[in-house]
Amino acid sequence: MSEKIPAAKGFVAVHIGAGYHSPANCELYENVCKQACQQAIALLKQRKTALDAVMAAIVSLENSQWTNAGLGSNLSLAGTVECDASIMDGKSLYFGAVGALSGVRNPILVAESLLRTQMAGEMSLGRVPPSTLVAHGAFDWAVRHKIPTCSMQDLMTDASQKAYIKNKRKLDMFEDGICENPAFKVRVMHPDSQAGRRVAETRVENENENLTDDKGTSRAHDNNSQSRDSCTTELKGSSSSIQKPGDGVLADNQDPSKQTEITDGNEAWPVKIDDRCNLETPHTNGFTPDVFKDTVGAICVDDNGAITSAVSSGGIILKQPGRLGQAALYGCGCWAENDVKGKVGVGVSTSGCGEQLSKTLLAKACGECLKDKQNPTSALYDCFVKRFLESPYLRNEKQPLGGAVAVTVDSSNEQVLDLEVLWAHTTDSMCIAFMSTNDLDAKAFVSRLPSRVQAGKAVVIQSENLAISSS
Repeated sequence: MSEKIPAAKGFVAVHIGAGYHSPANCELYENVCKQACQQAIALLKQRKTALDAVMAAIVSLENSQWTNAGLGSNLSLAGTVECDASIMDGKSLYFGAVGALSGVRNPILVAESLLRTQMAGEMSLGRVPPSTLVAHGAFDWAVRHKIPTCSMQDLMTDASQKAYIKNKRKLDMFEDGICENPAFKVRVMHPDSQAGRRVAETRVENENENLTDDKGTSRAHDNNSQSRDSCTTELKGSSSSIQKPGDGVLADNQDPSKQTEITDGNEAWPVKIDDRCNLETPHTNGFTPDVFKDTVGAICVDDNGAITSAVSSGGIILKQPGRLGQAALYGCGCWAENDVKGKVGVGVSTSGCGEQLSKTLLAKACGECLKDKQNPTSALYDCFVKRFLESPYLRNEKQPLGGAVAVTVDSSNEQVLDLEVLWAHTTDSMCIAFMSTNDLDAKAFVSRLPSRVQAGKAVVIQSENLAISSS
């Protein structure tokens, strides 16, 4: 009688961006994440590699019109679709990426092609295989390697075009110089506009820089100073909620006297002039749209314990054409290393403000911290606080906005994959899902900052331990 072959082991975790996700749409987003997980797990059950599985997950996310990647991506300032994507293999440590790519429905396919080309070794005549290509170079590579292309219009949806028209109109109104603020009955002019230089009809009051906390206490605020008190940490079981000091104090971008509002029909829309990563923000009339920050991503672990991580993004809305976000940059969007020399394997996929994530190399930073410490939750906390929220490279940023999904893996036991999945974000929310080969369905949810906690001033970190068996 033949011996029964044990079932394959595997795991996948995905996210569809850190930002703000309307509670009314949560079920929709969770279903998008679940479908991506199911696509990956189906391959892992067939003993396909982590690379194969992570590709299936990202392609599923890119094909959804509800994500900011591939189909439905945010439009640039010029009304074009330009996508970034990257992938990293934890065994070979090769990395493939594309940036500012137009005309390809699934940018991750081009990044994968670059990765596999590196795995194959030197090209003809000893040429070094490229790891990153951008714009026309990336498109030409796709054509030469028979990766499906499409028209730019094919990547646009009604929602992405409406969002572009709406936000472009608001930007044009602001740059033209005259913006009505019905809430404060103030006419505000852009100081650099012709109209702004010609006349100032009124001045915004409350220039004394006194701020008020949520209890009504007046506190002096120094724009050049930052609190250096130790962070308050609360670790309970496998979950932690961590807040930076000063959460009770209004930041400049919360003070009405520091905001310019643009009216568009019946909508009042606060524009945070100093916040480049938050063009679309909650409306003051009670309606709050979804605000996605850049990137979708996935991490997969296969039966051998190998890890692959990937990301894909349409970038921030009204971005400058040619702009590269963290999804196209090494160490910024994704990271993967298999377990070696007694250290756990790690996979990381980030999302948030691309410029901030790039300055801090957040994906690589998270991976290094998780490999070197015994307590993954504490390690991720240290990384987000010390190397992101309090990073000297972001000292001029009022709201460091980022999120990450991470996985640590110990594959030393051939019968069981011991892993921990973690998620962290400084944004209002982040939509996440994960699934193992032992599960019938994916676990999907929207993680949120605690109420009354300001985005960019605190980080939420949570985790779950899993033992995935081959039985």
